[in-house]
Amino acid sequence: WNGKPNEGLKMIDAEIGRGIKQREQALRLKVRPGPADSSIFDEVNGDSPAKQQALTGIRWEKADKSPGSRIRGWSLLRARLKSALKDRPDEPGLFIFSTCAQFIRTVPVLPRDPKKPDDVDTDAEDHIADEVRYRLLQDKRITVVEPLRI
Repeated sequence: WNGKPNEGLKMIDAEIGRGIKQREQALRLKVRPGPADSSIFDEVNGDSPAKQQALTGIRWEKADKSPGSRIRGWSLLRARLKSALKDRPDEPGLFIFSTCAQFIRTVPVLPRDPKKPDDVDTDAEDHIADEVRYRLLQDKRITVVEPLRI
């Protein structure tokens, strides 16, 4: 929303949920539950950020954080971006629009982990890249694009 890079807005969980809901309504969208970092499901005294947001109508699925998923996710992200540069409708691509300002600001400059070159440095501002990675790991649907016949 309007936070500072890598700081957030210091909002409570219910405020975040209400903000997401307001944006969905303003944009006239019905958004399906998507992947979120598993830490929002961590419970303390029977409560969690996911539970608080669910009370506002926002629901999440646990992101795939299985062994090897980070490296696989970054590989999928690179492959989708590379495919988008080609005119290859038979390969899935990821197209980034100019309105994705925070993606454009953070993802291209993510440094690699010096000890694991196939991973990014987790001390960097990688939140948006993580969101995209989680979504790519979740996506199991296949869409076929065929030329329009007139």
